[in-house]
Amino acid sequence: MAELPKERTAQWRDDKRRAGYRPVTLWLPADVKGELDALAYHRHQDIAQCLADAIRALAVSQGRATTIRLDSRQLAALKAEIRTDARPDIRTEVLTTLAELGITVPVPPETPEPFPPLGPPPPGMKFCGKHHAYPVAKKECPQCVRERKRRFRQAQAQKRAGTVPLP
Repeated sequence: MAELPKERTAQWRDDKRRAGYRPVTLWLPADVKGELDALAYHRHQDIAQCLADAIRALAVSQGRATTIRLDSRQLAALKAEIRTDARPDIRTEVLTTLAELGITVPVPPETPEPFPPLGPPPPGMKFCGKHHAYPVAKKECPQCVRERKRRFRQAQAQKRAGTVPLP
């Protein structure tokens, strides 16, 4: 027999309590709520984790805490960003900060690897500018289209939240 929604909710709340979470009700202005949603979406986090990180960052900026603790997902994302970041000035700064915290990150050489030489595309396929293979019948590379749409949606979310960086 299937569980009732009320029972599933009660089980979920019990699981959260056992994991160390406590319920909190917040009343935020609509624009701040939008900024929080956009930030959480951009960081690929739930709102609770994003808010916890913001509180810890505020404590550090006011000198009330010594460091921001990263969870494993954030640390993995940061390491991946360092490996792929082409800007050496930011890479050096982040690596220095991580080294002070005792975190080591394997870093590839500074020069990006060139694309491997491509042979002819498979029959009925062609390559886009980023060397993705896609069907000849398609007008554009589907992977590039997805990436372009994702960037556009992120920019729109930042615009709605009012966090668009100035040019």
